[in-house]
Amino acid sequence: MSDQIEEIAGVIILLVISAVVIGALYTAAIGVNSEREAFQTSSDSSSPVSLQGTNITDLEVQQSLGTKASFSNGFAKGNFNWTPDSSWTLSTWVSVDDPENRTGMMTVVSADGRATILYNATTDEWVGIVYDDASMTTHQIEASATDPSNSTFLTLERSGDEIYLTESANVSASGTVNDSTSTTAVINATNLHGTLEETRVYDVRVTAGERTDLFQNPVQPISPDPVARVMYDSWGDSISGIPIFGGGTLSATGASVVEGFAGANVTSSDYEVSSGQVVRSDGGVLDGSPMYVSYASTVTTAFASALVGFSNAAQTAMIVIAISLIAVAAAWTLDMFDSAGR
Repeated sequence: MSDQIEEIAGVIILLVISAVVIGALYTAAIGVNSEREAFQTSSDSSSPVSLQGTNITDLEVQQSLGTKASFSNGFAKGNFNWTPDSSWTLSTWVSVDDPENRTGMMTVVSADGRATILYNATTDEWVGIVYDDASMTTHQIEASATDPSNSTFLTLERSGDEIYLTESANVSASGTVNDSTSTTAVINATNLHGTLEETRVYDVRVTAGERTDLFQNPVQPISPDPVARVMYDSWGDSISGIPIFGGGTLSATGASVVEGFAGANVTSSDYEVSSGQVVRSDGGVLDGSPMYVSYASTVTTAFASALVGFSNAAQTAMIVIAISLIAVAAAWTLDMFDSAGR
């Protein structure tokens, strides 16, 4: 009786080993054909996007994901590796939630501690704060806020000793970097309750025409290229990990993603797929613009990749071993029943 139990156990072990070998080969086969979605962004306004995997389907190319950041007691502070000289521009789109029910200062956006835009709910004004490295002094200008509850385009600009604050592409306030605008007061500002979109930093003061272009075409690139551009575009519900075009980092808290400006309509003539890469077409709407690419592809899992990496001879050997084990198990089983019959 004990001999039969040992024989049965041996048969079971052989069948298990055979199942493992066959299962591994099957996993390799289906692993090669597993589908995944990919979401990729060009690292700057000129680099292509490399597609991963094979059998690319559902390819979608966009100039913008059409989202913006909504802050609930949050802030956006950029460190763009930017050392401003006497000519620069900080621009952004902003709205303030229920401004009539708030008091005091709220920080809208800050760039490297040199340029900061705020909203003063008490006086219903936009405020620009400029730090001058040469004199190590801080300067402040204010302008009336026309309708802060709606998305508003603002710029804080400097040209030489002149500083400007504009709303909706029109100069609303100006000042001079001198003793009359110098302030030593610490700005006691709270976090933002509102939205931000399309924050850009330029190392020149934009012209009136360029400012109008930014106002009328919020998502379009303009010349010159910005030092940094934050679009607040996100594939998910969080703005963590959003790309900073041009370089640098953005610290943002208390933010979620909501619907914002849509980019221009992208057609197949605006890009081409070549050698596994999505490349912008010269003169298309993506020329000089960030590019967002999503697609589905066939990929190889890590385990499947290891198995598929074997030579054909090795795979054939594994199949032969599996069949041999099954044959041995079958012969062993027949012999066991034959012995039992005798």
